[in-house]
Amino acid sequence: MSVAYLTLRETATKRTTHEFFEWTRASSAQAETEMEAIINIQRTWRGFNARKYVAMLHFRATEIKRVWRGYKGREAARWVKHQSLTDAERAYYDQMATQIQKVYRGRLSRQQKQDFYRRKQYVDHVTAQSAKLTAANEANVAKLKEYLQAEAEEQKGKEFVAITQDLHHLVGTSHIPGVFNSRYGEQFSTTAYGIPLESHIRENVSNKIHASNQLKATKPPRRKNKAAVMGEAPTKRISRKKKNSKKKRRERKAAAAAAVEEGLGATIAQPRAQAQA
Repeated sequence: MSVAYLTLRETATKRTTHEFFEWTRASSAQAETEMEAIINIQRTWRGFNARKYVAMLHFRATEIKRVWRGYKGREAARWVKHQSLTDAERAYYDQMATQIQKVYRGRLSRQQKQDFYRRKQYVDHVTAQSAKLTAANEANVAKLKEYLQAEAEEQKGKEFVAITQDLHHLVGTSHIPGVFNSRYGEQFSTTAYGIPLESHIRENVSNKIHASNQLKATKPPRRKNKAAVMGEAPTKRISRKKKNSKKKRRERKAAAAAAVEEGLGATIAQPRAQAQA
């Protein structure tokens, strides 16, 4: 090999080595910028591909759901149509069956079970019986009211007689007029049952005295003491009778009161009859 060739080779080698290191140094200085550029390119590409893939998936899912929902909707529509036709047919048959049953039952009822005129006669009979029962109940209620009213009036009459029997001190005399007599005439005097009150008092007191006299007349005679009849001194038995005299007087008063109550039934009805007259 010649010297010129060797020199040229060495020069080219040095220059190539120098340029390589210069390029390497420049590349090292721009490595960070180039890496960022590479990352941006990859990010953009990968994002594009991912969005394209996701859009494809969305489209396919939408198509699947559209087809499935369409199928299910047509199936539901067919079922609803079939059900509506079935319901309409059932309603028609029910109406026809009801009409047939109505006609048949009406004919059977008119022939065998029910008679219109007989039912009408039965209803009239029940109505008449109800009217009779209502009238009887009203009559019983009226009688009960009359009985209660008569009983109340009788009780008032008894109370009136019992009160007026003890008012004899208010009756007037031939010289002094009574408390219930008016000096302006009898039409202004106090009345009860349409009769002057003083007449009631006189009559009731007279009846009370008459009943008391009847009670005394029916009482057995008092037995005399044997010792007194023989002219001897009275014994202790007479003193016992004196001790029991108060008790006997009370018993006689009770018996007289009972007799007065029994004998005054006529006196109660008399003022009422006079008032009605």
